[in-house]
Amino acid sequence: MEKVFQTIEGLANRLIIMRCSVVVLLFVIVNASFEQYAIYDVSFTLPSLFNSVTILMVVIFACYLMFGSKALRFSYGDILFALFILYYIYRYDIDLRLADWKMAMAFLSVVLWYSVRYLSACGICSCTTFSWILISSGGIQALLGFMQLHGWENSHHDLFSMTGSFLNPGPFSGYLAMIFPIVLYQCLVSKGAKFYLSWGIVSVMLCVLPAGMSRATWLGAALSSCFVFFLTKKGLFQQLRLKRRTLLILGSIGIILGLLVVICVFFKMKEDSAYGRLFIWKNAGHVIAAA
Repeated sequence: MEKVFQTIEGLANRLIIMRCSVVVLLFVIVNASFEQYAIYDVSFTLPSLFNSVTILMVVIFACYLMFGSKALRFSYGDILFALFILYYIYRYDIDLRLADWKMAMAFLSVVLWYSVRYLSACGICSCTTFSWILISSGGIQALLGFMQLHGWENSHHDLFSMTGSFLNPGPFSGYLAMIFPIVLYQCLVSKGAKFYLSWGIVSVMLCVLPAGMSRATWLGAALSSCFVFFLTKKGLFQQLRLKRRTLLILGSIGIILGLLVVICVFFKMKEDSAYGRLFIWKNAGHVIAAA
């Protein structure tokens, strides 16, 4: 009987070690960056990301030997991700082949997505754990941008004071906007140390995002945050709909008017850029209609 307990304890310790190793590996994969292949070459290699995903596939194979095959239930997120990858590949000009690394990125993204789904089905890495991996990555990027903004760290572009670990503020702000609703969700549902940690990361992001001067980022973060707030506070909205319907209607009207004001402010903030985009869309629409 004692040997049975020792065997169970050994398996439990191995499972804990495997979970910790997978978390560290996923964190490395999320934070893996591009490396330029040559100075005058427009293509890029992805050695760090490719090597990390290869190691992850070895881990997946080990999990398969331990737990066997796991049936994955396809969700709306899986469908949207597949459609996005197909659209991404469809938009790539195969004849010119100006950026073949995009195809490598699409392939590695598919492998990473379904690897995480399989690890979640096996109980090795839950969705909550992976969300905290993304949150920690976003927190590090936000802290790096905050340091660059105050001159404590050098940026990666001579024309911009804040880029994070990216080349310019555009992708940097977009990455933070993608992480922001995930952090906000943890702010609304977490307790204890996770509650204070998530609010601290949100505070740093709110200090950095306005300095990125990306209107698309602000709008995306705001809309996704509203969706997260609605999902977590659905009961509150139902109570308002049943007991305070007038207050709910007035609040909805106020939100719509506020959005209109924000859109006007965004347009006036960088008016030349907005008119330039409209001019490009107009010409593109004429070309598509004439084709």
